[in-house]
Order: sequence, then structure tokens, then C-alpha cells
Amino acid sequence: MSACWTLTTSTDGGLTWQDAVLSGMPAGSSTSLTSVVAGPGGLVLSATNGGIYTSNDGVAWTPRTLPASRVLYRVVHDGIRHCAVGESGAVSY
Repeated sequence: MSACWTLTTSTDGGLTWQDAVLSGMPAGSSTSLTSVVAGPGGLVLSATNGGIYTSNDGVAWTPRTLPASRVLYRVVHDGIRHCAVGESGAVSY
């Protein structure tokens, strides 16, 4: 069983908002969503369980696997790649 979070998105500059359900986390998890960034390939979201999720539309999200599971605080895009930064100096590209 998975827990779900609601992520609210807008496609018209913030005039209207729609809920996008992000699923795939273990039930009872205390995970928080920490950051969302847009890049040329779509959106990337980070979470405190070391989770990274990607989306082309902000509605359907796919979990991705990182080499290590750590708390992730922020994900950014530098124009070339996404970089996730987390606990104990963890950095994933």
C-alpha cells in the first residue's frame, strides 16, 4: 500500500490550480516533499526519504532510483543537468 500527497499545479500562470496526486511512498511514511524544479526534460521533485520523482506534465509522477537513500533538501537545474543536495553533503546528478 502507498501513501499519497497532493501537489497543486497551475498551467495558466497561477489563475487556476489543479491537484496532482503523487503516489508510490510507503504507507505511514513521514516523508515530506522538499523541492520541485523545471528543466528542459520536465519537472523533478525531491523528498526527505531520498526520493526523486519526474514528470512531464506535473500531474503524473514517476519515482526514480538514486544510488543512496538520504534526506534530500533541494533539487536544482543548472541548464545542463539536475542536481539534488541533501543530508551529510549528499549530492546526486
